[in-house]
Amino acid sequence: MSSKPTRRQAASDRGPSASQASTSSDSYQSQKGATDNIASPELPLLRYASLLGTHTVLLLFSVFYLPRTTLLPGSSPYASAYTSGSSYADPRTRQHPLLAPLTASPERTLGWACAGAAVLAGWWGGYMRIWVAGGKIGSKKENDKVGKTDENARKAKLVGEKFKVMGAAWAATLVGTFAFHAFIVLFGAPLTTHVLRTFLLSLLLSILTIYTAAYSLPLETRLRSFSLDRAPTSVWTKLFSEFSAGTSTERALVYPVLGTLIGCWLGAFALPLDWERPWQTWPLTPAFGAIAGHILGSVVSLVISGTLYLASLDQQQQTQSKVE
Repeated sequence: MSSKPTRRQAASDRGPSASQASTSSDSYQSQKGATDNIASPELPLLRYASLLGTHTVLLLFSVFYLPRTTLLPGSSPYASAYTSGSSYADPRTRQHPLLAPLTASPERTLGWACAGAAVLAGWWGGYMRIWVAGGKIGSKKENDKVGKTDENARKAKLVGEKFKVMGAAWAATLVGTFAFHAFIVLFGAPLTTHVLRTFLLSLLLSILTIYTAAYSLPLETRLRSFSLDRAPTSVWTKLFSEFSAGTSTERALVYPVLGTLIGCWLGAFALPLDWERPWQTWPLTPAFGAIAGHILGSVVSLVISGTLYLASLDQQQQTQSKVE
């Protein structure tokens, strides 16, 4: 004779499934919380990559296309020769037709390059300033304060200081232009001739190396080292003297500067060669080398930051899986 199960027995029969459901829910919540705790980079890499592509295209456009817009037919011997399809008697002076508008007037080419770089620096510096303020550059006290304030209040403060800092950044860029000019002359640039060309090259270097950093990092910004045995150090000293770029935001500031200077230096090696090509006219090759180095440095910073972030993400996930 079978007996009906009591209420206690029925509850005990349902107990394991309810306990399993509770355990599964707790496990899911713990896994979700562990995933949410994975640190994200202080620089939005996807956003940075998309803006970097736009910045690169527009910079190349200002250097290689804008000088052609003001080049009138017959305004220079190079333009008239290569637009008509003729060639020079001396075969050593031949060049590709695409280079003729760029070499016809180095002043015009550098002028357009400086104008385009200045516009792009103002646009790019705005993003870098926001990323720097939200990242780890600055004193620990300032970072803690930024982390506790509301996002809208932080952006409003940035907008309020925008024009003041922008004026200081352009002033620093102008001072850097004269410093670069003197430095280039000391390294062998003509002192009394081609003064405008040398000045435009100096202005281009100053825009590519100084403005973004000066706008993103005010000169009075201080950085407290993470090491306890070191005193607070100027952020400019850390980044541009020690070249200690430990975060993705710091790399985005330092690597383009290094690329610009190295590219300009390497571009100068083509000047003394006896090829007698129009593109060897002072200071086209250092200017093109600086632009190429700036672009390459930006790309390298993106690649390194992305690689390190993916590696840290994978390492954290492996550590969490071992703990579980």
